[in-house]
Amino acid sequence: QPGGNYLNGVRYVELGQTPDDLDATRPLYVMPRVNFAWDIQGDGDWVLRGGAGTFYNRPMGNAEYDAVRQTPYAFNSSFDAWSGDSLGGGQGLTYDTLPLVDPINRTGRLGVTSGSKFSRDYPRYFTGSLGLARRLPWSQTVEVSYVGTFGRHLLNQMEGNVIPEGTFLSGTVGNADLSNPLHRVALATDVVNTFRPYTAIGDVMYWEYNGTSNYHSLQATLTRSGRNFQYFVAYTFSKALGNWPREYTAMDPFDARNRSYGILPYDRTHMLNVSYNWQLPDPVKSGNKFTRGILNGWQISGISSWQSGVPMYQGFDGDANSEGIERAIYGTPDTRIGNDRSGFQPVYTCDPNTGNTAVGEKVLDIGCI
Repeated sequence: QPGGNYLNGVRYVELGQTPDDLDATRPLYVMPRVNFAWDIQGDGDWVLRGGAGTFYNRPMGNAEYDAVRQTPYAFNSSFDAWSGDSLGGGQGLTYDTLPLVDPINRTGRLGVTSGSKFSRDYPRYFTGSLGLARRLPWSQTVEVSYVGTFGRHLLNQMEGNVIPEGTFLSGTVGNADLSNPLHRVALATDVVNTFRPYTAIGDVMYWEYNGTSNYHSLQATLTRSGRNFQYFVAYTFSKALGNWPREYTAMDPFDARNRSYGILPYDRTHMLNVSYNWQLPDPVKSGNKFTRGILNGWQISGISSWQSGVPMYQGFDGDANSEGIERAIYGTPDTRIGNDRSGFQPVYTCDPNTGNTAVGEKVLDIGCI
């Protein structure tokens, strides 16, 4: 917009309200790695090996790119046939009435998405492994290892314009008695927003580097490197934990450790992979080159994989998944519970798995919820 409309409470570099160098020059990052292998008996039958390392990753970009999509540099307004049914004296939204739409008057409550000055970092990962290998008869080797990967300072989002927990659990707002859960549910959104720190702004979403992930696994392999028959069997028992589930889902602003941390969607408890290659005996020992070329030198090879299914996350939909229910339970509409922004999550009194696998059969026993 010509001249620019600047938001109250937002500092702008171009107006000299904040220095140009918002972030200090990062230090030189050192990524040490160490590996070792120890032939315990000196004959190659028992080998202990392991390693550890630190790895940094570049930011994925959105924390920086979102800074150029803020007002007054960018506005976002929407208009559809439903909201434009009164244009042109009831003619509705058409190519002829489109010039009557004033997008500036439809910007409504503005949201802000920006990096947090209190959390500026680079994602990093720590890896570690320790395994014991044993040579077996018939050209076989078995190895059992622990392998772990730990992510720290991962990019996440956090809502900053929040209403503290318990705000709407007591007192009165207008003629609403907040000790009554039904009154808390029925509060109008505009009334609720007056309790936010920045009442003229909607969401204030911060990009932060506070996300974590933890991967633990027990890995076992059995290999054979014979002349005519080779195989490789790998089994992994693992668990992947972290902040749910990625950088685009905001963490709970009140208790992120317990409400936004758990089993990740890509967790697979069991994984088994088998690969093999068999050099078939040559049936033709003599004869012309054409016959030997067609019938000799055949191999059979393949790869087979089995793995556990994806994690299942139960939740409530409909009216149960609403900001009104959140206010009734927590006294704020800003909690992030489990893998969704629902007001509450199921509590299991027993194992809900029925063991049924046929089409149309119940998978879960709702009596356990």
